[in-house]
Amino acid sequence: MKNKKDEQWEVLVSHQSDLLTQDMILTSLYRFNRFKRWGLSFDIPSVRYDHGTGDISYPAWLFDEFRNTELSKEQFKALVRMLSLEIERYKRYLEHFKKQIKSPKNKEKKIRRFFEESMMAVSGIPFYSAFETCLNKKLKKEDVDAKDIPSSVTDTTLASLALQNIAHKHQKELNQLKIASRAISSSLTKDLGKFCRRFGYLGMIYFKGNPWSIEEAFRMMFSADSGRNKMSPRKLNSFHANIAAELMKLRTQTWEIMCYGAYLFRMYIKKYFNDDFSYDELIRLRMHEVFDLIEGKYPVIDKTRERESFILEVDPNGVRFFLQEKKADHRPIDTQIQELKGIIAHPGKAKGIVKVILSAEKSYKVQVGDILVAKMSTPDFLPAMKRASAFVTDIGGITSHAAIVSREMKKPCIIGTKIATKVLKDGDMVEVDANKGIVRIIKQFQN
Repeated sequence: MKNKKDEQWEVLVSHQSDLLTQDMILTSLYRFNRFKRWGLSFDIPSVRYDHGTGDISYPAWLFDEFRNTELSKEQFKALVRMLSLEIERYKRYLEHFKKQIKSPKNKEKKIRRFFEESMMAVSGIPFYSAFETCLNKKLKKEDVDAKDIPSSVTDTTLASLALQNIAHKHQKELNQLKIASRAISSSLTKDLGKFCRRFGYLGMIYFKGNPWSIEEAFRMMFSADSGRNKMSPRKLNSFHANIAAELMKLRTQTWEIMCYGAYLFRMYIKKYFNDDFSYDELIRLRMHEVFDLIEGKYPVIDKTRERESFILEVDPNGVRFFLQEKKADHRPIDTQIQELKGIIAHPGKAKGIVKVILSAEKSYKVQVGDILVAKMSTPDFLPAMKRASAFVTDIGGITSHAAIVSREMKKPCIIGTKIATKVLKDGDMVEVDANKGIVRIIKQFQN
């Protein structure tokens, strides 16, 4: 193997999260995953999370091994079975945890148990991206397009439908609100409050972010989908299409259940520890530091202030943490390229103004009808995705978040362009032709 300094790394996933989330995921990868079972030459892969960019990278040699690994039908079945059982196990645990958080007794013990259970639940996350290329090859051989893969109902879908129903029920009031600014009625407030209690957790991305508020739900309702462009996938007699459908459903459910777990954890911390430290400071710690903090062994959180930029890295020796200087984002814009190509996640066409979103905190930039351009999307992008008319990403395969949500929202989506965030900039007018997998620049924005 090459010296680590000489290794080339390739980005497989990209999203900016918090230190606590990434420490939990990478620790679970180190403790619970064994890749040799799936025919690979290693058990614990080397993985690097760069908080400055949000990039999750693997050494190039390891990435190539993922790309060239062929899973058998039995292995795909075993993978789906393993992931399904873990989700169901974690759901049962969270129902138990939901009851536990009503009491302040044994707080430290409950939190340690929460992280242990959560680590087992997130241990399956790397498998979705690792074997996506293998699955794509199988689908290509069977002449299956992403748009033809059957879709499933998840909370992400149900949340969109719930907003549509609320919008339909209160259409008269919404029409009046578009004309004149006034307070929303108690009836609409009640319905939106009920929506937030059921689906508000989707506003989080693991431990980061906040549950959706009534105000956020109200804004999303104005861009609720009307159900246009609905398409029925053709029925396929394809083993791998059905596996892809299962993995897409499971990946969404994994995101959802992890966000829900974090939502309950956040509620518990704010209820019983809010006078001791802030939740935002807590998620800038590693797991062992959280345990020390809640047990009174770590009274000062000053060191979190220096953690604006860091690297977490897992290898066969464990998980290591490095501070690094925060670097300004200087994305080179290539003004010569007028057309980008990618993978069709959901067909259709849309024209609009580009909004490049490198982190969910910038999602407010996306207005109704804009084209959302990102490295990858995550659940906390959902409000912006409801407003956007189409999605374009640098990274991702058919089980990526953008691919799944585009199918559920019936919006044009092109994934895996590799360079969209480096070529496109805010204000560019583009056409997303997701029937051909092409993004055309109609007019470049001039500063």
